[in-house]
Amino acid sequence: MEFKGITNLMADLEEEKLMVFVDEFLALDPSREEGLGVIEACRRGTEKVGTLFEAGEYFAGDLLLAGQLFKEVKKRLEPVVGSKMDDLKSGAIALGPVYGDGQGDGNEIFRHLVEMAGFIVINPCYKDSLQHSTN
Repeated sequence: MEFKGITNLMADLEEEKLMVFVDEFLALDPSREEGLGVIEACRRGTEKVGTLFEAGEYFAGDLLLAGQLFKEVKKRLEPVVGSKMDDLKSGAIALGPVYGDGQGDGNEIFRHLVEMAGFIVINPCYKDSLQHSTN
């Protein structure tokens, strides 16, 4: 099954249309593999968002929005694909501030970028230091 339209909706940050597609997709009682196909298509869309950001066409807020959209899609697809998707990740990255530097927006933006690239982000600066992001 080809999900090129999903990739474009994600890349264009079309929140409403993307969520309508996901809801309609879920109504078709898809298989886990089809659900994973939607997630992969969204991941490709977030990569395009990153490319557009690098080209100066998108801004930091657009990166954050793409991350939130991706998170929402995965949340809606959880009944189909399951909640544990770490096996789909590229690897893990530990993220934390440099000594004396506070956690700021840059840290959050970078976290979203590496999550969109398929990495698990471990941040020992949060109170649940052994917990990792499953976005």
